[in-house]
Amino acid sequence: MTDCKRFDYTQTKFGATPKNEDEPLAAVDVHDYGHVGLLAVYGSDALIAQTARVSYGLGTTKTRTDVSLIRYLVRHRHTSPLEHAEVVFYLKVPIFVARQLLRHRTANVNEYSARYSELSNEFYVPCAADLAPQSTSNRQGREGNYTAQEQDAIRDVMMQAQEAGHHAYRSLLETHNLSRELSRITTSVGTYTEMYWKCDVHNFLHFLKLRMDAHAQQEIRDIATAMY
Repeated sequence: MTDCKRFDYTQTKFGATPKNEDEPLAAVDVHDYGHVGLLAVYGSDALIAQTARVSYGLGTTKTRTDVSLIRYLVRHRHTSPLEHAEVVFYLKVPIFVARQLLRHRTANVNEYSARYSELSNEFYVPCAADLAPQSTSNRQGREGNYTAQEQDAIRDVMMQAQEAGHHAYRSLLETHNLSRELSRITTSVGTYTEMYWKCDVHNFLHFLKLRMDAHAQQEIRDIATAMY
């Protein structure tokens, strides 16, 4: 069984102004089938600075450039002006990662519906280097190492289980004509889903602080880092 590659920043694609709403400003592949695309940015440095300066009142002068003012705001955590700018991402992630993204209720999310549409046969299997036993000091974390033989055995079990779940899903749909909303029960949280994720910059920075932290799960860290 071949190992996977987490993602490669050198493959990030940066475009000019998109020709349509589906063409990203920047995009990078993450994990085996995952994808992060920055679709749109609303607002600007000038708008953020303008909303910050409104508190100065009339008759005041600009003592800082827009960039230096924004840096001052972020450094001293005066970040409410950043709520006037927003970012919009297209994300293709495993369902268990999507659930962690949905925990951030400050974002607006529209996700692929497995009730309306059929699920693909794409599912996530961790890289060998990312496999580790349950941590003894962190109930929701991992630590330690496996041998190469153990890594291969673990990844084989995960692959076989997800393939079996998807086979059952297809059988329920095609052989038994079971509804999509019930057939999906056999699939795993490793199955890939897609979503549009919009957030103002203030709350986006808070999301990055939490999900890029060393204590966050590796898979959501990879997604957050790619979004950053």
